Amino acid sequence: MKQLIKTICIVSLIGVIACTGKKTNTDQQFQAAEHATTNFSETDQTQTIEQYVNLRYGYILYYPFYLTPQGESDSSDGQVFRSSDGINLSVWGSKNTLSFSNTPEEEFAFRKQCYVDDKIKITYEKRIKDTYIVSGIDSDGKIFYQKMVFNKNKDIFFMLLLEYPDNYRKKGDEIIKISISPFPKRQDGSDVEPELEENS
Repeated sequence: MKQLIKTICIVSLIGVIACTGKKTNTDQQFQAAEHATTNFSETDQTQTIEQYVNLRYGYILYYPFYLTPQGESDSSDGQVFRSSDGINLSVWGSKNTLSFSNTPEEEFAFRKQCYVDDKIKITYEKRIKDTYIVSGIDSDGKIFYQKMVFNKNKDIFFMLLLEYPDNYRKKGDEIIKISISPFPKRQDGSDVEPELEENS
């Protein structure tokens, strides 16, 4: 599982090298999308919402039909979802003991430092209690949006990474509303019970 986390982190960092100097409106975009809520019963009939429930760590991910699941990882901690137009959504859970630090503050600082060390300009950052969100734009104009959430006991954290081309901002906003805003809980705010084994 530690290897999977490192792999995803490395892949995301490689894909997000250096930001262009142009100004963006990602702050307004993300704030608007985050505060919007999606009522699935009122969703356009042409839009199908799927869901992925991870029982090992106890989280749920809602995602639009055009994202295709690539199969759960061998360690059952998460999986990747992709679209034909270059959108990637990765999600996974981890026991905090496998992390580089043990407090949310230290873990959030580490994640941010990963981007800073690779000279990636962060265009949006938000911290609410045990939730941390960071985003930016790479030199090709591809947007990344990462959300990290600790559970109430601080012994498990959930990670979600969205990457999409700049010309697909509308879909990006849609995924933020459908997938990221409620993550890792159910749409009604309830938790998913994990099935962690003692030695997992």
